[in-house]
Amino acid sequence: MSDLDDMLALDLARLRAPDGGPLDPAAHRAALEGSWERSVRVLIRREGALRAYGSFWMAAPGEAFVGGLMLAEGAGGLARELGRRLLAALQEAGAERVVSHVRKGNAESLRLHRRLGFIVERESAVAVAFALPMGALAARLG
Repeated sequence: MSDLDDMLALDLARLRAPDGGPLDPAAHRAALEGSWERSVRVLIRREGALRAYGSFWMAAPGEAFVGGLMLAEGAGGLARELGRRLLAALQEAGAERVVSHVRKGNAESLRLHRRLGFIVERESAVAVAFALPMGALAARLG
């Protein structure tokens, strides 16, 4: 399986659609493919299986958009490693600010963003847009 296939499988196992139902596999694959070329990906594998990943792209000079962050069920012990590796990749890419959009139904990700100190920039009925300066993120993950 390719990295894209592995990321898709992990997302399908862990994420829900905004209405609470399962994700549409074809639509989610298309979304992953749509950002594939511009994305920087950090993948953590154990015994050949994808257990965690993070991906981002530079949305503007100095601004990184985190397009995906996922841990497999029971892979919570990899969160710190993923955070450190993703932070290093963001720094290498020249990010000065990190932004992210989280669906309101994704309680785990909302908690993570708040725990890391992300600031709510705007909110809609279905999602929250967060931002955080890199220095603040580095202080929390370092």
